[in-house]
Amino acid sequence: MNRYAGAVDRGALIEKAGRVADRLGVARSALRVRRVAGTACGMAVALPIGGAEVTRSCSGQADVDANFGALVQWLEDLARNHERGIEDLGDALHGDGVSLARADQAAAAAARSRGANFYQGEMSPADAWALVQRSAARLELPRSGIWLGRDGDAAVLRLELGAGRIVEKRSLWQRGARENAAALALWMQCRARHFERGIDRDLTRVMSAYLLPGSG
Repeated sequence: MNRYAGAVDRGALIEKAGRVADRLGVARSALRVRRVAGTACGMAVALPIGGAEVTRSCSGQADVDANFGALVQWLEDLARNHERGIEDLGDALHGDGVSLARADQAAAAAARSRGANFYQGEMSPADAWALVQRSAARLELPRSGIWLGRDGDAAVLRLELGAGRIVEKRSLWQRGARENAAALALWMQCRARHFERGIDRDLTRVMSAYLLPGSG
């Protein structure tokens, strides 16, 4: 079990969730938090994006606030990856039926061109590859079915999900090939974290926008 180790002050978590909603372009008043019926301390969050209601739940943490904290971290990861240009919200939430207008994507691209949330760490390509491999193992994907490479300054990640399904993810908005590889490795780490916590258990659904044509 991947334990949430962040803040568990409920008021602080509610405020943080509101700030993330702002980053996602969702009215704070539209963000709903509730207990999950039939569980001891499960929590769920729901918010409207692109004409669909997106809902995620978490019930494997120690208490109500830790489950809520894990969900807020899921929201924060969603916003960060969107801001880094790794995935627009329509792609990230494709399996939830989200459909976004091109204007939203253009606005996100404009924000990234102004330097919104660039990766600024020192992760090397070797470190990125090692993180991808560790995350793949956590996602229960075979090491033989993962590949990380580059296309010019863009980083390209391919994953075999089984049954002939192949996912391809690209990062090209960062400042160079090293940063793009690091951003993709961190995206992969996010996927592993939320998979282990039971927030995103169905990888094919979560990654449905990235399935290569003809795969699966």
